[in-house]
Amino acid sequence: MIGDEILDGFVRDSNAAWLARRLHRLGIPLDRISVVPDDEAAIAEALAAELARARPRVVFTSGGIGTTPDDRTMSAVARFLDVDLVEEPALRHLVDGIVSRLQNGDGGSDAQRSALSKLALVPRGARSITMPSGGAPSARIDIDGGLQSAGGVVLIVLPGVPGQFRDLVTHLESTMLEDLGSAVHVAELRHPYPESVLTPLLEDLERRRPDVRIGSYPGSQCLLRIQGDHQAVRDVVSELEAAIATMSDDPHMRQLAERWRQGWTAAAERWSSDDSPQ
Repeated sequence: MIGDEILDGFVRDSNAAWLARRLHRLGIPLDRISVVPDDEAAIAEALAAELARARPRVVFTSGGIGTTPDDRTMSAVARFLDVDLVEEPALRHLVDGIVSRLQNGDGGSDAQRSALSKLALVPRGARSITMPSGGAPSARIDIDGGLQSAGGVVLIVLPGVPGQFRDLVTHLESTMLEDLGSAVHVAELRHPYPESVLTPLLEDLERRRPDVRIGSYPGSQCLLRIQGDHQAVRDVVSELEAAIATMSDDPHMRQLAERWRQGWTAAAERWSSDDSPQ
């Protein structure tokens, strides 16, 4: 994720969370998310670190595509790959369409048309991610053979505008991504106790059931998310449900649950006060 505005706290990034949900639905594991400034050296450094790890893999970038001086992603990728920026035919056609619409209106200035031409530039060897509707500037770059090679990587360069980003990722689902993953079954359980009361059981399950992932998320109602093969998830859910049912029969545990609920209610009131306008 690329943008000074994210690191400044001026814009809250929504693309990362949205992408994570979409990839999870497709059964494609998301390994990590990085946020870097609008700086060529920083973008190139992040790409170098990412592509040095295990392959094959798909790497997305979001943001820094546009006409203004702080839109540096395409040039940073070209710098990283040690290639020139060149015009891409499909993106040139997209830009020509924008210029044509401007000419039918107020015409736009020469400087504006020149700035728009920046949208057609991609690192040499890249190709646009075209949609039937046209869409926003974007690019796909196959590195070291792409997904067809055991050591390859596909780099997907996308805009940061959420609507454009989501349209392009949705397009990629049907053209590339849907064949890369396998569905993972997910089940959720909630209980009213501090998450620490289940820690010994969760540690035991981690040792006995490496085929299942369990996440615990505290709150007034603690949430357990269990992921894995359908039957394995069912087995683990049954074991957790039995443990929670046993606790609910213990009056001391019921008292603990009430104290836990009261603590979270008081904390929520403080947080609400802290977030209120000054």
